[in-house]
Amino acid sequence: MPREKGKTILLVEDDPIIALAERKILERQGYTVITARTGEDAIEVVRTTDGIDLILMDINLGPGIDGTEAAEIILAREEIPLVFLSSHTEPEVVAKTEGITSYGYVVKNSGETVLMASIKMAFRLFAAREREREARAQLRRQNEFLRFYRVAVDGMSDYRIAVTDREYRYRIVSRHYLENYNLTEEEILGKTVAQVMGEDVFRKFIKPRTDLALSGQRVETSRWFDHPARGMGRRYINVMYYPIFDELPGDRREVSAVAVVVRDVTREKEADKALKKSEERFRTLADDLPAMICEYLPDSTLTYVNRAYCEYHGMKREEMVGTQFLRFIPPENREAAQQTYLALTPDRPLNTHTQYVIRNGEVRWQEWRDRAFFNREGKAVRFQAIGIDITERKRAEEAATRLAEWRETMMKEVQHRIKNTMNTMVSMLSLQADTLEDPGAATALNDA
Repeated sequence: MPREKGKTILLVEDDPIIALAERKILERQGYTVITARTGEDAIEVVRTTDGIDLILMDINLGPGIDGTEAAEIILAREEIPLVFLSSHTEPEVVAKTEGITSYGYVVKNSGETVLMASIKMAFRLFAAREREREARAQLRRQNEFLRFYRVAVDGMSDYRIAVTDREYRYRIVSRHYLENYNLTEEEILGKTVAQVMGEDVFRKFIKPRTDLALSGQRVETSRWFDHPARGMGRRYINVMYYPIFDELPGDRREVSAVAVVVRDVTREKEADKALKKSEERFRTLADDLPAMICEYLPDSTLTYVNRAYCEYHGMKREEMVGTQFLRFIPPENREAAQQTYLALTPDRPLNTHTQYVIRNGEVRWQEWRDRAFFNREGKAVRFQAIGIDITERKRAEEAATRLAEWRETMMKEVQHRIKNTMNTMVSMLSLQADTLEDPGAATALNDA
């Protein structure tokens, strides 16, 4: 018979000779044995000692409480297997012990083999009950989680959510999932995914991704899908598979179910397709325009440039796309230029005059009109701009400004010289009048 190691048994026996004999039998089989002679002692030993794995309890324990009373008190406080070991064979005594514990009743002097078999059976029964208790506790946790999950997911109108177990059966489905497939809970809960979605779709698409989630991985996929509900037609769906873990003893985790989150993005897919066609038409048109056109990201990385843009800079399109246009702006002006376009709002495009350094090192002036495009969160994610070279206009404006300044300077100089000449003439007439003896002539000169 294999020997048990590491198990501790509390032997409750009032007769010291019998206790010694039974102790030797147990220790010979590899058990650690603690003894108690009274029911009160047994209660105290269990209260103060950790690691007792089983109790062998005699019924008649002399003065004080008997073994059945001690057992009831102990089992009210502790989950522990207890086997009665007694010489009583009366039906009423055996029946009384069965109402206290179901781990066994061994008649004394039945032999070592019967005693050891009864102890081993008690250990196996206790382990089975521990597993059953853990399974019930786990089921309660799962049900509590699923109730909470159901309340949460029913409020998510954009998503269809279901939970399937390890047998690919539906455990829970959201209201929007049912509405999308035109089903009731009775028609889907408890059924397999293959029964609801079809064996072919399940095998080809759903099962491989569910199996990955059951292995602990998060999976996401998008594809066209022939919807089983009447009138739904062909839909483009995004599906995410999330493993749901159960916490197990010993800090272990196990995947017990998979949450499937489905989002119908057919409209977005069709809109994206239409947008791509529109962009193709735009870029074809843009290549025929003489103005420079580009698209860029917030960090100034170019994502598109038209033919005129490339020709202006003397570079090929593949040389420009993926690079930052800020490199064309003089270093001292780059930060200000970036802050300007990052400040754009949805309703306010921007006109700017900016200096650019083209490939041959020449500094030229350009006029740009920039517009920003925003995501749902209101963040600018890309920009579009159209520009022309205004260097000659700038030079003409600068020349006109210089000419106007020269004219103003000349006018001021002419006015100054005329004024000085007039003052000289007045002074000379006044001096001549002072030399005349005729008063009338002097007055005439002064009046002049």
